Amino acid sequence: MTATNDWSDDCEQLLEELRQNCVYLNKFHKLRYFYFKKIIIYFRLPTIIISSFASVASGLGREYLSQPDITSLVVLMSLSVSILNSIELYMKINETTELELETSKKYYQLSIDVHKVLQLNRINRKISGSDALEKFYRDYTELYEASALVSNSYNDKLALIPKKPSMFKQSPTASSSSSSISSIGSNPMDPEIGNQTAEL
Repeated sequence: MTATNDWSDDCEQLLEELRQNCVYLNKFHKLRYFYFKKIIIYFRLPTIIISSFASVASGLGREYLSQPDITSLVVLMSLSVSILNSIELYMKINETTELELETSKKYYQLSIDVHKVLQLNRINRKISGSDALEKFYRDYTELYEASALVSNSYNDKLALIPKKPSMFKQSPTASSSSSSISSIGSNPMDPEIGNQTAEL
């Protein structure tokens, strides 16, 4: 067996699950990008408007207002602009917007790279299965660690926890079998009971 043909079903399954995660995370971070891009307007637009009014008030307001009133108005406008800018910097809205855009692009690129490899026949793949799994998994984990947290409802294909068997489920006992047989005689037209009769 050559190095490029050591592919197996479980290796391809893991890569497919990784690709599905990348597709979901690409959409998730893309939605977050457009969300923060919309949010930043509520900070940038008032800043531009208030700054424009402050410059106009300081130059042309002398004809309508006294100097103390103009000074108070300009100070109030400058304070409003400073508060908006401080909130934006504190929430890191611009930085988060750029990060979400970059993260979305990287997840998309990783998903199509994995898809390209999986769509080729095994003999046409120029990378071995173990090397591909190691490379793509390393890129995925590094990207996941650098990106923002995902909501709890995210159905992670790589971290599915198997359900534990219920402690209340018990195997049918002889008494339950005899009771089911007695119920069969009392309800001969029940299709579920008919199936049980056929199995017995």
